[in-house]
Amino acid sequence: MSKEEQQHDYATIRMWHSHFSDFRLFCKDFSARIIKSRLGSEESARGVFGPSLFAREERIGEDNDVYGRRSEIWESMVRLARRDPSFTRYLTNEGLNPNDPVSDDVRKRDECLRKIKPIVLLREAHYKGVDREHRSRKSSVLYAGEETIYAMSEGNPRLLAGLLNELLDTAVTRRYRRGGSEPMMPREVQFKILHAASSRMQSFIKAYPTQSGERLKLHLAHLIDKLGNFLHNQLVGAEFPADPLGSFVVDSSVNASLREEIGRGLLIGAFTFVGNSPSDVPSDIIGSRIRLTYMLAPKYRFLLRNYRGGRLSTALKIALGYSPQIEMYAAKSET
Repeated sequence: MSKEEQQHDYATIRMWHSHFSDFRLFCKDFSARIIKSRLGSEESARGVFGPSLFAREERIGEDNDVYGRRSEIWESMVRLARRDPSFTRYLTNEGLNPNDPVSDDVRKRDECLRKIKPIVLLREAHYKGVDREHRSRKSSVLYAGEETIYAMSEGNPRLLAGLLNELLDTAVTRRYRRGGSEPMMPREVQFKILHAASSRMQSFIKAYPTQSGERLKLHLAHLIDKLGNFLHNQLVGAEFPADPLGSFVVDSSVNASLREEIGRGLLIGAFTFVGNSPSDVPSDIIGSRIRLTYMLAPKYRFLLRNYRGGRLSTALKIALGYSPQIEMYAAKSET
């Protein structure tokens, strides 16, 4: 308990989740109830929406061939290695053959392949998206599936219900039927709905009033936009990012006005605190680790995982292109 809590006789109740694993089981049970009420069946969220291609976490075992030869991720890695020299170098340095990136070492599959899987899928989809001769729908279907819906809701029942009902409205109207191993609702349709929800979140942030006015040009919406693009650009840049930045530590170089904007972002759900445990509640914004809400992931195309944290002031300098105006946003010292 902090000094403030002791002095004012109250205890802070943590109303957010930092990690997907914290709310996955709740979302699964909650979704099953809504699907039953809307579709009148015992169909699971996995049956209706299918698994997420890159948001789900697999358990690695001796008999788990999700990273085996000819698997979906194996084929993506082979294709990416042919196109991306930096990824070829990464695999080679890890002792993996770029033409056949498999390993019998369970630890290698867990610590290496599982970690890079979503990066590979996003990076490969990006390459295909910019190549006019090889257009692909894969970049869109990444943001679909059961785990993507859960992550975007951040475990908030109201947000989850909203996403599910919007998706199920379409499913009921079009009367989809599940066929074979494919989900009842096509991933391309899911993506359109989830991307629209992500765009609405962005519009909500832009419309939210700020008190900083002209004294701070990097208002909340601008800050979110810069950080969202920063997260995406590092994933699709010239070098394969085996250990990308996924969150930001608000360091003392970030000035007071910008911290006010971050506070507003936390208040409306644009940012989320990243704690070490469900009981970890920060007492100050400075020193806190934050990330963009996963609701914005389809809009900016960043990953639905908590990767490492880095200094916010450094990320802003990179995102702003080291412009002379940086000192307005990330002052070296408080005055």
